[in-house]
Amino acid sequence: MVSKKRVRLNYNQYTFCVKEKILYGIEMIFLISLINYLCYKTWWCYVSVIPVSFYYFNYKKKIKIRERKNKLKIQFLDVLHGLQSAIQTGYSVERSIFECEKELRRIYGNQQEWIDELEYMRSQLEIGTAVEKLWVDLGNRMCIEEVNEFADIMVVCKRSG
Repeated sequence: MVSKKRVRLNYNQYTFCVKEKILYGIEMIFLISLINYLCYKTWWCYVSVIPVSFYYFNYKKKIKIRERKNKLKIQFLDVLHGLQSAIQTGYSVERSIFECEKELRRIYGNQQEWIDELEYMRSQLEIGTAVEKLWVDLGNRMCIEEVNEFADIMVVCKRSG
């Protein structure tokens, strides 16, 4: 198996790829040109409106973060269903993460953030990290209310037995 670099994503940050930077840059140039043509029709106003493009990129970044979190929130339901079915089958909470990862691979393939997160959890469980600590860490990085609540429930359940 090829070793992957394990970099944990902070889901409150987003980095544009080159294609997105070009696309949004062209959109911004078009919008600035349109505003300048309709309102001012002078070149010096065009130059003075260019700093607005930085706000536009921040606006697009916030939209991308919100879209990714909504996608993760929807896919979290599949994770919960996978964990639930594995636990009902008789697996422990730790082992159910292994089974949930397999099930999500069948559903989504390999290109999904949740599969990467469950794979990371699996590797950490193999070296002895507590499952509740992994869920709390994931909840802190995702900043999704449902994941944070599940992590809190996991902590309480593991403490009480």
